[in-house]
Amino acid sequence: MVPNGDLFKTISAGKASVVTDRIDRFTKTGILLESGQELAADIIVTATGLNMSPFGKIQLNVDGRDVNLPDTTAYKAMMLSGVPNFAYAVGYTNIAWTLKVDLVCEHFCRLLDYMDAHG
Repeated sequence: MVPNGDLFKTISAGKASVVTDRIDRFTKTGILLESGQELAADIIVTATGLNMSPFGKIQLNVDGRDVNLPDTTAYKAMMLSGVPNFAYAVGYTNIAWTLKVDLVCEHFCRLLDYMDAHG
């Protein structure tokens, strides 16, 4: 999110830039990139990417048998085929995390209400 679009206005005006590359090392005046380009910088924001471990590396099992996650199908972004009594919520990775988690949790609560009403 960029309040008032200030970042985009600054980039459009040529007062700032965004560079995607790998950092080789920091220098006295900025950074040296693996491509060989050196960038003078007042501020450096590193973004290393998002590396997620499904369910915190917990090994799920059903009836004593391990669940192989690639063999399951996600339903409504909150349940896995063949894994009863289990729900999860994972947010968006490119916008606010809470937007997706809120939607998933709202749907899950509706499901619980439905199950409760129908025994």
